[in-house]
Amino acid sequence: MTSSGPQERLVPEEHRGEATYLEHILRYQFCAPLVRGRRVLDVATGVGYGAQMLAEAGAMHVVGADYDAQAIAQARQRYTLPSFVVADAHHLPFPSRSFHVVVSLETIEHLADPGAFVREVHRVLVPGGLAIFSTPQKGVYLPNNPYHLHEFTAQELMGLLKSVFREVELWFQDLWLSSSAFPQEVVEAQGLISGPILWKEEAVPPSGSTYMLALASDSALPKVFPCVTLGPRYSDFVWRELVKRDVSLKGFEQEAHRLRDELWRLAVAETLLRDEVLRLRGQVAEKEEALQRAQLRLEEVQRYLPLRLWRRASKRLPLGVRRAARALLRRLFLGGL
Repeated sequence: MTSSGPQERLVPEEHRGEATYLEHILRYQFCAPLVRGRRVLDVATGVGYGAQMLAEAGAMHVVGADYDAQAIAQARQRYTLPSFVVADAHHLPFPSRSFHVVVSLETIEHLADPGAFVREVHRVLVPGGLAIFSTPQKGVYLPNNPYHLHEFTAQELMGLLKSVFREVELWFQDLWLSSSAFPQEVVEAQGLISGPILWKEEAVPPSGSTYMLALASDSALPKVFPCVTLGPRYSDFVWRELVKRDVSLKGFEQEAHRLRDELWRLAVAETLLRDEVLRLRGQVAEKEEALQRAQLRLEEVQRYLPLRLWRRASKRLPLGVRRAARALLRRLFLGGL
């Protein structure tokens, strides 16, 4: 949505069970309890999976907006509960006070003018409406992402949002290594599970978290509870990673074999070329030597030819004339010999 280039997209079926999938899904699960009965705008909806999740969570109506027309076309094919529109985040095509909640996850870092975007979000919210943002934290997230135009520290994000909204609260998101104990019905279940007891083994300062989520409003912020998304079992996750790495390793090995064969072929070709160069150099040397001999012979012929021609022609001249002419020719062609 008016970013540095093609957006980073999550397609659920292509990334299911991966860390990236869990990160994206959790953000929408974090938003889900806050949209029930509300008109919701999902900015930078991508292929629409998040807008669908918000609709299934009980939103009155969900609009998914994205700058990428191809992504919107895919979203319309995939999901029917939300409506989808092509839109520029800097100029949202909606009347003021259109939505109770605006969700914009992993968007603001892609935009040329984050301030203008935040003001647009504020404009389309009803008075006291809720905005939910997320973005990677600068200095923690991987540096030099080619798609990111602006990254924020917690203080910078808070300052930007507080310049537009009266109330702002930051949350912090990370991937954690975890273990769980559930009764059978929970182990066999899929979807929303409430009431877990959480034990956190390690304390991490907010400045060390990978991602930030922000709630922003001109009214009092709603009560929000911590959100945890459990992905595949650790053993299954590790096994899948090992399988993927094994496939990658086999691909690397095949490429290494191909490169070794190519290197051998090039080495043989280089040897043949060197032999050919040596052979041609030998031929050139022989021809240069023959040329030098021919040049010397030519010079010798050119040197003695006038005398030989004179001997043949002078036999008819008087003896005195012949002697005088011979002496002159010797001085001219033989240097006085």
